[in-house]
Order: sequence, then structure tokens, then C-alpha cells
Amino acid sequence: MPIVNLWIRYVLLCQVRVLTLAIGGHQLTDLPVVSPILTRLELSRLSVNGKFLDFSSCPALKELKMTNCEISADKISSKSLKRLRICECKFKSKMRTRISVPSLLFLKLIAVKGRTPFLEDMPVLVTAKVLLLDFYCKDCCDGNDPGYCPVGCTQCYGIDDGSAGCVLLKGLADATNLELIADPEVVCLLLLLSFHQ
Repeated sequence: MPIVNLWIRYVLLCQVRVLTLAIGGHQLTDLPVVSPILTRLELSRLSVNGKFLDFSSCPALKELKMTNCEISADKISSKSLKRLRICECKFKSKMRTRISVPSLLFLKLIAVKGRTPFLEDMPVLVTAKVLLLDFYCKDCCDGNDPGYCPVGCTQCYGIDDGSAGCVLLKGLADATNLELIADPEVVCLLLLLSFHQ
């Protein structure tokens, strides 16, 4: 496995523009990706930790696609990213993962498992598709009345840091084309709708 991590670093030094990694169950190191010319990164069936998802050293990165990955990171960040697809991935962090991509134009967040990520402001977002299913999502109301959440309920509010009232999907507020699909028990969608009223 350490050889695979060295190989990835070597490939990046060879100045590839597109990198696709599909290595079943492999855990990538906690080192940031560094490439001045990488434009597209596709990750599949990997375990991705912390700093690997800090793309501040990838100023040309425009597209990130993650499929069937385990994500154990506090933050996914990039100032240059335009397209982000996270499909059937499991968020394993105890803290809610923050997604900070202010230049994002297109977002697809489909059937994520675990805690729904916190979407920071995306002021230029054009198209977003978010599909949250209660079978996968941990942000479901366990109470008898799925329409009622008491103040301070950690399932509904906050990012586990005690900041009651934050809206997990607030980053979608500026989207021109927005498709939200969620089971009734998923509370993230209810909070977004109450934010807009």
C-alpha cells in the first residue's frame, strides 16, 4: 500500500492533467494533493483522509468526482473547483464534513451515507442535484413527529459544535437549477425550506 501512495505522488510529478484512481479499499495518505496543472480528479472505491481533500495546491483543478469512497475528512476545499460529484460515498468523520468550494457551478450529491456534509456558500452555483435517502442518511428524525425538532437537536441542527440554527444545505440557496429529493424523515431538506421562508 505505501508503494501505491508513492506511485500517486510520482504520477502527479509527471504533470498529468487527468487522474483516475480506482483501487478497491485502499486508504490514501493524509498528504495534500499538489499539482499546478491537474484539472480533473476521479476517485473510486477509496478511503480518503483529511488533508488529501485540501486542494489549495491544485489551482487548475476544475472537476472532482468521488464514487463509493469512504471520506474521513473535516473539510473538502478548493477555490478553483467548478464541478463536484459525490455519489454513494460514506462520510465517516464524527464531525460533519464541510464542503468549501466558492467557485462551484455544478454539484451532484447522490445517496451519501452517514452525516450529510455542511455546504458552505456557493454564490455562483448554477445546477445542483441532491438525493438524500433515509436508508443511508444519518440526518433523519428519530422522534414520533418528523415535522418537529426541538432547539438544539444534534440530528437537525449544527455541525456537532453547538452552533444551533445553521442550515446544512444553505450553500444551495443561490442555485439556478435545483433538484432536491429526500425521504420525509430526512431533516436537512426541512431545514432548507424553513430557511427560505
